[in-house]
Formats: sequence, structure tokens, C-alpha cells
Amino acid sequence: MKIMKRLIFMLLLLLISMSFPSSAAAISVVWSDTTQAAFNKILSAAPPAYGPRLQSAHNSLVTQQGQERQLDTDIAAQHARNSQNEAAVRKQIKSIDTNQLHQLEKRVQDARSRHKPLQAYYTSLQQQITVARKLKQTEFAAALRVQADIVKVTVQLAREDIRMCELAYTKAKQSAAQAMKRVRTTLSDAVALRAKITSSRQTVVSLNKLAPSVLKPFRQAVKAADAKACIDALTPIVSLSRQIVEQKQHIMSLQKDIANVILKAHSQLKPSA
Repeated sequence: MKIMKRLIFMLLLLLISMSFPSSAAAISVVWSDTTQAAFNKILSAAPPAYGPRLQSAHNSLVTQQGQERQLDTDIAAQHARNSQNEAAVRKQIKSIDTNQLHQLEKRVQDARSRHKPLQAYYTSLQQQITVARKLKQTEFAAALRVQADIVKVTVQLAREDIRMCELAYTKAKQSAAQAMKRVRTTLSDAVALRAKITSSRQTVVSLNKLAPSVLKPFRQAVKAADAKACIDALTPIVSLSRQIVEQKQHIMSLQKDIANVILKAHSQLKPSA
């Protein structure tokens, strides 16, 4: 069973990762191995005035690229978990208090069945009294009335028993409906969070579209073996990469917020008091 759940989770994770816009998940601030090799030569030959600055900028970029790759993995995994957990919660919503409701419904049915013969007997007495009066059988009608009055007390108690069972069942259904609404309302808190995620993803897409124009000066500087120009070109690249990482960190934070919303909803699934 655990293996099956894991397989389902991995499949869900794969489908979700495939559904994400590639421009939002892929790292755009990268260059070819050829460019990297040429840059390494510039770095090794750079004078003291430029070498440390070049190394520092490059290290920052590499670190941020690593963070971005990890964030892409973490975001996809958290999104998959959220989707799986929310689906489970929504499925369980319909089962809130079902055992209690079934028991109370059975009590109503049992009460009605248990008191049905008595009510039928009381109705029969009333009908006999009516017939006796029409036939002017006064004494017989009076005797039936005495008997009916005795039975009436028991009938009233029976009706009250049925009414109380029905009332308990009605209140339980209302309580369950309120509990279901409460859980669904809690889950709806994730809607605004998902809207923020969409906004951040769109920002990432927009930032990634800037990558080609930002990388072009760097490639030209590498081609010209100009260490000073490489430093100048790396600054906006590192800045762009940092902005992308910050947006993805925000997305990851929002995914965790959604997980907390789902966790809160799950805690509200417990039977009503």
C-alpha cells in the first residue's frame, strides 16, 4: 500500500512538473561550456585588480543557480504534496460524522417502527369511537373513550420519543453541514495564495525573458578576453539571477502556506462534538 502511494505521488510530481511553464522552471541565466571554458582562462589570467572580483561574482552566480535548481525541485515536490493532501481532505469532507448520522437515522427508524403498533391501535380506537357514536352506541363509545384516554398518554410519550430522535438527527445533520462548510471555507484560503504564486511565476517568466539581452554583453566580453568588461557584464547577470531566486523563494514560501492551510482543514475533519 505504501509503495502504491509512493508511486502515485511520484507520478503526480512528474505530471505537475510537466505542467509548469518551462520558462518559469528552467534556469535561463546560463551559458555554454565553450563560454565557461573561455571565462575560466580569463579568470586565471586576470590581474589582481580584477581576479577576486571576477571570482566573487562568478561564485555568487553559481551559488544562486544551485539555489534555483533546488527551489525548482522543492517547489514541484511541495506542490505535488499539496495537491495530493488537498484531494484527500476534500474526499474526507463528505464523510464527516457519517457514523454518527447513520446511528441517529437508525434510531429514528427504530423509534418509528417500535411505536407504530401503538399508534395504529390508538387510531383504531378513535375510528371505533366514531363508528359507535354514529350507531348511537353510547355506552360502548364511552368505554372506548376511557380506553383511548388511557392509551393516549402512552401515545404522547411515543410521539415525544420519535420527535426527540428526529430532533437529534436534524441537529446532527446541521452540525455536519456546518463542519463541511468550515473545512471548505478553510481550504478556500488557499485561493489567494495560489493567485500570488501565479503572479510570482509570471514575474519569473518575465525575468527569464531578460536573460538573452543580459547575457549578450558577457559573451562579447568573454570573446574579447576583457576582464574588466566581464566584471561589468556579470553584475547585471548576478542581479537578475538573484531576483529570480527571490521570486522562487517566495513561491516556495507560499506553497508552505498552502500546506498549512490544508493541515488546518485536515484538523477540522474530526467528528463534531
